[in-house]
Amino acid sequence: MKQLLPFLLLFSFTTNCFSQFISFTDETFKNALVQNSEININEDEEISEDEAAAFSGIINISGLGIADLNGIEYFTEITRLAAFDNFLEEIDLSANVNLEQLLLEDNMLQGTLNLENQLFLTDFKVHSNFDLKYINLSNGNNVNMTRFEAQDCFELICVQVDDAEYSTLNWLNIPSSAEFNEDCQLNTSLSYLKETNLAIYPNPSSDIINLRTDDKIEDIEIYDLNGSRVTVNIEQNQSINISTFNNGIYFLRIKSNDESKSYKFIKI
Repeated sequence: MKQLLPFLLLFSFTTNCFSQFISFTDETFKNALVQNSEININEDEEISEDEAAAFSGIINISGLGIADLNGIEYFTEITRLAAFDNFLEEIDLSANVNLEQLLLEDNMLQGTLNLENQLFLTDFKVHSNFDLKYINLSNGNNVNMTRFEAQDCFELICVQVDDAEYSTLNWLNIPSSAEFNEDCQLNTSLSYLKETNLAIYPNPSSDIINLRTDDKIEDIEIYDLNGSRVTVNIEQNQSINISTFNNGIYFLRIKSNDESKSYKFIKI
C-alpha cells in the first residue's frame, strides 16, 4: 500500500490539473489564446479555467479563420472582444457580462444573437452577417451606446431594444427591411417570425413616396435625423409629397392595428 501511495497522489494531482484545462473546439482559437502571454501566464500549451477567469483585458482574434468560439464562456471578465472577419455561425456570450465593446462584423452569423446580458455594452458592430435574423439588445443600457452598426445584414428582421423610438432615431446603420422593437415576439428559440406587409416606394425619392399595405393606417408621423417632427400632407391614396424636404434620411412612423412601427426613407 505504501508503494501505491505516491502513484495515487500523482494520479490525483495530474487529474485535478487537467480537469481545469478548457476544452476548445477550434484549434485556431485555442492557439491564439495560448500565444497570448497575458492570458497564458505559465506559458504552457493549455489555457486553464483559472487563467481565463483572471483575464480582464482585450481578446483580439480577428481575421484568423475561426469557426467556433466554444470556451469563450470562461472569460467572464473580458471587456472587449474583437472577433470580426472570421467564419462564426453562432456565438453564446451569455457569460461574458462585462463586455463593453463587441466587434463581430464580417462573419457568417445566423439566426439569433442574444446580448441581453451585456449590461455595459456601448460599442457594437455586427454588419455584413448576411443570414443574421434577430438581435436582442434589450439590456437596459441602450442610451449609452456610442456605436451600433448592423448594415448589410440582409436577412435581419428585428432588433429588440430598450426603447424602439430612441433606437430608430439614433441608430441608423440598419437594413431598411429591419425594425427596432421592444418586443420582437420571441418564442423559446428566440426566433422572430413576424414580417411587415408595408411597402414604401419609390425609395429613395425626390418628390412622392407611396405606401402600400393591407392594414388600415391610423396615423402617420415623419421625423428627421434630429428627431424633429416634419409637417406633411398625406393624400387619400396614401401618397406623401416630400418635394419640399431637404435631402437626407427620414423616418416614417406608422400606426396601424394599435401598433406603431418606424420605417426609413431617403429624400434625394
